[in-house]
Amino acid sequence: MNHSEQEIRLPLSSLTSKGLMAFRKLIADSPLLSIPQLEQRIAGIASDRQNSKVVAAGCDVSLFPKLTTRLSTAQLVSGILSKAGFDADPSNGHDGMFSWLALVFLPALCRRNHAGTAETGRLYRYILSRASKDFYRHLVACPYWLYRMYPQRSRLFLAQEAFVMPDVVEQIVSRPSLIESQGVVELLDRFYWDETTNSAKAGYTTTIRLSEPPPGFSKTQPGPGTIRALEWTLGQLMCTHDLRSMSAQQIMDKLPPEFLPWLNEQPSKL
Repeated sequence: MNHSEQEIRLPLSSLTSKGLMAFRKLIADSPLLSIPQLEQRIAGIASDRQNSKVVAAGCDVSLFPKLTTRLSTAQLVSGILSKAGFDADPSNGHDGMFSWLALVFLPALCRRNHAGTAETGRLYRYILSRASKDFYRHLVACPYWLYRMYPQRSRLFLAQEAFVMPDVVEQIVSRPSLIESQGVVELLDRFYWDETTNSAKAGYTTTIRLSEPPPGFSKTQPGPGTIRALEWTLGQLMCTHDLRSMSAQQIMDKLPPEFLPWLNEQPSKL
């Protein structure tokens, strides 16, 4: 029986420097490992007291939970940290703990390739570091932070599969002046979330390929009113306005007409 077929629980822990080295090596070795081999290595690292130190002895975490979406990751971590009594916002550290959670969740945070092995990808998806500009790409910490900040309005950022880093995160969460604005987040939700289907509106990330772009210019441009167009427009507004202090309606009043069709439905031309 492999680890995924039985319930194994470990006390909430934080990776030590030795554990982080072991995790990095595991990610490097992952293309050569079968899933059972990967799970065996994970269990060894996560439970070894030289690799990890317990941070909440009374809070057990299931090894290899079944995570379907980024929201399921956020909700699971929220429950774990609430039980542990941790207030782990982005300024409070706990990098080793989030990295340990990514290790424990790893099989659910990876695509499977044609050979059936895990495609782990870049280290920043699993090992959290504030020294890196990529900390918002962490597949455990970022969903949790977004859910913590915006329990209802974070759904656009969390509807994707657990191993996906969505474009809306790249465009918005990477910019503190945007993601820290409640008005911006509310506007994103109003523009691009379909209440009828309970999913993101189709086409909100659409780009248009240009047939003959000038030399040195991008070969694509954002579709009218899409997330990339909004990110660019908000970037211009930031030159003269403090978006953190503005409501969604105040920001909307400053936007060009191309965004208005998104308020009610997906624009038919996209």
